[in-house]
Amino acid sequence: MPTLQSDRLRVFVTDDGLLSIAVDGWRGFQLANGHATVRHSAGSAKLSARALRRKAEGVAEIVDEFEPGLVVCRRILQPEKGGAVTLEAELSNAAGHAVELEDVRLLDFDRGVSLGEDARHICIYEQGGYWARVRSLRPPTPSAAPTDERDASQAPHTSSSDYVWLAYDRSAGLAILLGFETGDRWTGRMDVSGRAGQMPSTLSAGFSGGRLLVEPGKSVILESMCIMVGDDPWALLCRYGDRVASRHGVRVPEKPPVSWCSWYPYRLGVTEKRVLATAETARRRLAPLGLQYMLLDLGWQKGYLPSSFEENEQFPSGLKALSAELEHMGF
Repeated sequence: MPTLQSDRLRVFVTDDGLLSIAVDGWRGFQLANGHATVRHSAGSAKLSARALRRKAEGVAEIVDEFEPGLVVCRRILQPEKGGAVTLEAELSNAAGHAVELEDVRLLDFDRGVSLGEDARHICIYEQGGYWARVRSLRPPTPSAAPTDERDASQAPHTSSSDYVWLAYDRSAGLAILLGFETGDRWTGRMDVSGRAGQMPSTLSAGFSGGRLLVEPGKSVILESMCIMVGDDPWALLCRYGDRVASRHGVRVPEKPPVSWCSWYPYRLGVTEKRVLATAETARRRLAPLGLQYMLLDLGWQKGYLPSSFEENEQFPSGLKALSAELEHMGF
């Protein structure tokens, strides 16, 4: 059983391709028997074979074969310097027909999840497109609420976090972070389920397939993610941000960019004509005040699908022509 270790973090991969995570010094913590899952337009893909194909120093490669011929290859990489373990993946279609992806889970821990010895000491960091929060697993305080409301508080609870998820055990003084380092095609998401005041029973990391059509014999590079451990949860989030910025060559501008976004005034009603009319007004009235960028948000894609790269009928000239016209206006 190969073990990848980075500081306190240890990742184990069994010969049959199951992945488990342990943290030195974190009593009661375990994420056990993690595996990949795929769902396509016909339903959940049935696993036909899974194996640890290649194991070398600092590398483990897991191959999952699903019916009707989908193959997910996951490479778990340990960096030369400590701090994180990286997971990269690729999906191939070996079937004789195209397959429409619905959902891919790179890590699915559907049993064997424990974030410490006492749920009262566990805090979870989650975020979405326009929000972030820290929630405690501490059981709700008993109250004089009606019985049906108290029963509802013990009902199964699910939550999701976009791109990054973190758990911190105050008693152990340790935190673990699961985060996606890329978002080239899909938005990575961590999903957690359990009961209020108790440890999560499941934890998974993956993304919606966006109904992407994978043709026979073709492969798709999936989003990459990392697993990190540290004793300061906020410092861990900063380290994750630095990793993402370094990977994508992000540079912080001297002055914050000033932009206009089509989503707020037009939502899915955005059109080429409306963008150009707004740009003309912005050129005359807002550019002198510092406006630099015109941002075209969701609404230009065929079928309004984020995974589509084909313009719809609301943009008859195409994005290339629109971009050239906006550049001519000074944006």
